[in-house]
Amino acid sequence: MPLIDSEGVFGMVMVATKNPRMFSEFQKHLIARMGDHLAVAVTGQRMRTRVRDQAAEIDLVNEIGQVVSSSPDLGSAFSSAEDLIRGFVPFDRFSVFSIDLEEKILTRTFVLGDRLDAFNQRDYPIRTEDVPGLRTVLSGQDPVILDRKQLIDISVANEVFSPLLEAGYQQVLIVPLVVTARPVGFVVFGSKQSDPYDDHQVSIAARIGEQVAGPVANAFLLDRTRREAEVESTLVEIGRIAGSTFDLQSTVGELGPLIRSLVDSKSILIAGIEEDQRHMRVFYVDYVDVDPEQGLAPGRKLDSFHPIKGTSSETMLKTLQPVLVNA
Repeated sequence: MPLIDSEGVFGMVMVATKNPRMFSEFQKHLIARMGDHLAVAVTGQRMRTRVRDQAAEIDLVNEIGQVVSSSPDLGSAFSSAEDLIRGFVPFDRFSVFSIDLEEKILTRTFVLGDRLDAFNQRDYPIRTEDVPGLRTVLSGQDPVILDRKQLIDISVANEVFSPLLEAGYQQVLIVPLVVTARPVGFVVFGSKQSDPYDDHQVSIAARIGEQVAGPVANAFLLDRTRREAEVESTLVEIGRIAGSTFDLQSTVGELGPLIRSLVDSKSILIAGIEEDQRHMRVFYVDYVDVDPEQGLAPGRKLDSFHPIKGTSSETMLKTLQPVLVNA
């Protein structure tokens, strides 16, 4: 027997009998009237269940926020909250990114689930032309779902999505992380299942994003402060080593690794410009996995003059600015 209200069928009453004569017309009439009286109780029960479930969801989402915010180590915090998160929004890969649109850099903060080699990098530069679009999407605060067809279309213009396709992902759910109207990052739920994320899962994912946005922003600032301190310490050490000798080349075992810890480089050259402003004298060369340039082999006495006319050094002298030379 259906239970019906203005919106349609919302429940049912089923009565079974072993009597071979089945139900009489009178009994059918009673069952129908019984349904009218039970409808009120079922409506109330449905409402109480919905309120109870919503309260339980709110408590669990708050618990996720408390777990994540209780530790300065986002890795251990998200690992502790993994089961809670999976209970709401299933995923094969869960990743958290911090973003700095001013510096145009994206930082992978944490990953749960699938480890994709293509995403092992920690920091990713953001192309200048991508900044406005990212700012619009993230500032909107609404989660974005990309199905496999959309992933394929997007990967044509931006290869960053290609590894997800190759790994068999069918959809990704991107949840912006916003603090005081400022985009600070996003959470990505990746799924290999063909069943799309439903509205309820998307809503829960958005609420999880609201809970973790603050801790992610704080962790990003803490990490940036730590890394800046490490950079400053390395720069001081470079200055100390360079200033403690009259033979820079003798410091190659110390100076080279320090410079490369800040800037990935296969070759390093340090030279002084002569007073005639037409020649330079090389004081230091350091090569890793590349052949030395002619006349600049490490180990030999570096006292020869090199003309700068027509070189990038001449451009630097004229403009007093750094010069980037693409091979």
